Amino acid sequence: MTSKKVNRTVLALLIIHIFLVVYSAWIHSPNPDEVAHLPCGMAIWRNGQFDLYAVNPPLVRLIAALPVLFTDAKLPHATAALPRPEFEFGNRFLELNKNDFRRYFFYARLACIPFTVLGGLLCFLWARELYGEVSGIAALTLWCFSPNIISWGSTICPDLAATSLGLLACYLFWKWLKYPTFSNMIYCGLALGACELSKMTWIILYALWPAVWLIWMVCSGNSLKQYKETGKSLLVILFLSLYILNTLYLYEGTFSTLGSYHFQSDFFARVQEKNVFGLNLRHLPLPVPASYVVGMDIQKFDFESGKMDSYLLGKWSKQQGWWYYYFVGMFVKVPTGTLLLLLLSFFFFFSRVRNKGFCLDSAVLLLPALALFVFVSSQYGFSRHFRYVLPVLPFLFISAGVVFIPANCKKWLYCPCFLLIWTAVSSITVFPHSFSYFNELTGGPKHGHQFLLDSSIDWQQDLYLLRAWQDENSRKGPLFVDYYGDNSPALFGIKSAGKPSGYYISRNKTTPIVPGWYAVSIHELLHYTNNYSYLLDIEPVDRIGYSIYIFHIEPEKKSK
Repeated sequence: MTSKKVNRTVLALLIIHIFLVVYSAWIHSPNPDEVAHLPCGMAIWRNGQFDLYAVNPPLVRLIAALPVLFTDAKLPHATAALPRPEFEFGNRFLELNKNDFRRYFFYARLACIPFTVLGGLLCFLWARELYGEVSGIAALTLWCFSPNIISWGSTICPDLAATSLGLLACYLFWKWLKYPTFSNMIYCGLALGACELSKMTWIILYALWPAVWLIWMVCSGNSLKQYKETGKSLLVILFLSLYILNTLYLYEGTFSTLGSYHFQSDFFARVQEKNVFGLNLRHLPLPVPASYVVGMDIQKFDFESGKMDSYLLGKWSKQQGWWYYYFVGMFVKVPTGTLLLLLLSFFFFFSRVRNKGFCLDSAVLLLPALALFVFVSSQYGFSRHFRYVLPVLPFLFISAGVVFIPANCKKWLYCPCFLLIWTAVSSITVFPHSFSYFNELTGGPKHGHQFLLDSSIDWQQDLYLLRAWQDENSRKGPLFVDYYGDNSPALFGIKSAGKPSGYYISRNKTTPIVPGWYAVSIHELLHYTNNYSYLLDIEPVDRIGYSIYIFHIEPEKKSK
């Protein structure tokens, strides 16, 4: 392909992707986390409050809130001390701005779209440098049509930004390993700092990169002088990233000692009391902001507490999740065409294991994805959100590019191209309901609830669509509403007659059900409390996306 054709193809793919993301951003209501992120970002700009929503670093919500600062959006007063004050703060924000918040969230989502464009470009650039231009276009196509990327790219949740910024940091780290120049060192340090400001899971890079650097140096046969020079550069990269991290937090509590914190989690409380080489860790100053440490502690406490229920493969767990939750998520939430491309790439990787340069490049590409996947899977105090491993996906998209090397597919190019097209078609046929996407192996999104719930299918995203349905069907009578979310349906313009009545111990109990129209989300329908088990015996008359089911119970209806 000529360079002009390549550039046009890249531009066309990105334009299509932006259209999909923008449309999704407009039609979907803000999820519970978004409701908190936006006002908490505004609180940082206006009041310097970093302690709200401490479990996530502030970069993404700062960017999301920036355009809303130029509107008439009202911000609540500081919330009273709560274990997680951000959600109450967000609910009050909706109440204060109930006539305009749809517009505000749309502005905020638009401000975050550059993150998904960045991720797509990085997939193209890295795959092209490794395997060629066709491979770069293939990796970009997988990104642009991935239902997981489209859905989270249309929100202000930090998952997509962390995906793109993590990919950027690792790409620049690879560039620095190959060409350890001063400019590459600075770019890498800045990117790592931005990455750490997006989501805390990328803290693993501080342990991973020194190990990858050592593997690279040993396998490359470098001299002792080169070890010293690049080792010093690596320290500069790490310290520069910490400088960036602390600067955005305005050095709030930086270098506070470990003993100055009152930890909630058992893990950090135990660390606080440890002695290492005779040094009591309570006296250890931490080179990160206080809110960052508090956020890590709260997140760890959430995993330890056992207060969050988990769901997988039709089963509920009240105590803890499953270590294999994200393995299942990969097999059901990633398009089948993409999975088959990854399977093919696995065989091609093995065919090139004797090529030292190829193996080193592949290690730098895939070890961050593997480390993050293992780290997240090890935190199974609860299992609720497949999006926690979203940053793994672009590394896999790039690795799938190996299939499109001309030497690998010269005789059967139609096969990987077919899988690429299958991925795109599979995603588009479910769009705009990409949040609820499940692949063909599961039977599609209609059967997704048999595998995962929560943000993988039902996370308050279809309330605008439910309001539109009610407007079209307002003459049919009152609507009883219950969905998986924290905010009142009235805030979204939905006229609810209250939650559906009838809380039964058994489906066999022959108690009359209150007649009327019912709108119940799939998470609530399948909840272990069985509040709506009687509705499972009734055929829904309509469906809002794949998350909310509409039932009509006539006066003569009886429970089965």
